Order: sequence, then C-alpha cells, then structure tokens
Amino acid sequence: MEIEVNYATGQKPPQLPPGDRFQGHLLRQLVETSQRAATAVNQSEVRDVHLLCALVEHADPATRGLLDRCGLKLDVLQAELAKAARDDAILIDRPVVSAEACNSLQAAISEAEEQGLSAAGTQHVLLAILGSVTITEMLHRLHVAVERLKAEMRTRVVPRLKKTEKTDQEA
Repeated sequence: MEIEVNYATGQKPPQLPPGDRFQGHLLRQLVETSQRAATAVNQSEVRDVHLLCALVEHADPATRGLLDRCGLKLDVLQAELAKAARDDAILIDRPVVSAEACNSLQAAISEAEEQGLSAAGTQHVLLAILGSVTITEMLHRLHVAVERLKAEMRTRVVPRLKKTEKTDQEA
C-alpha cells in the first residue's frame, strides 16, 4: 500500500507492514477507516486510537460481541475521540499513518505468529493496541473492562481462530 509523504512535517511516514501478513484486505480496510476517523476530527496522523475505531467498526461478530460485553461501543469511542481532538496547524486530505500505529500493526503480526497463525486478524491488532498505555487509560476512563477484554481475547477468540485456520489448511 502506497502512503504519501507527510507534508505537514516534510517527513516520509514509517513503513507499514506487508499487507499479505493480514487476513484478506484487513490492512487496507483498517488504514482507510483509520484515515477517515482521523480526518473527521481534523487530525493529520493516524494513531492507535484511530486504529481502535477502525477495529471496532470491522470486528467480526464474535469479537464485536466480546467488545460489547466488555463495554467498548463504537459510538462512545468516536465521541471520546472527538472530545479529545485538536486542530492541527496544517490539515491534509489523507492523514499519514504514525510510527505508533505502524508499530501496533507490526506487533499484531508478531501476536499472530506467537499464536501459530500465518496472518494477523482484527483480534491480533486489537491485542496489540491494548498494549498501549494511552489506549488503556482512555478505555479505563470509558469504563471498559480492559483486562477482561485482553483475557477473553487470548482464551476464547484467538484459539478459535487457530483451530479454524488449521481446518482451512487441511481442506
């Protein structure tokens, strides 16, 4: 995926991990949705919080149910993002992906590899983002059960994905 130079800073943004390390078109979906989330609040960089909004939007039914049970709702998250937004000095049409977000996406690939999977999914990106202190603090303010969310992601959702991938490979 080609990402443009950040003209606000004059620097080339960090390199995104390869798209083939994510399930389907997940990387493209997450980046595009994150860019829309950042643009909606006049921010020139995609950060972890924008990735989190994109993840909630693109979550599969099992993950979405878990997010709901732990108190993470897309509309509340978007309202928190808008409340915390600041106006950038220079706005650009398409926000660049920050080093923070690229690192989280790379951590998602590592998370999938640790689980023995060949590609990262929304669950792995979510687990990677939940490692961010900023995200964790924000979610605590929103009364999201972060530790429960992490635990259930690791014990329920990710092992089920591993079993599904094995079955797909055997077929």
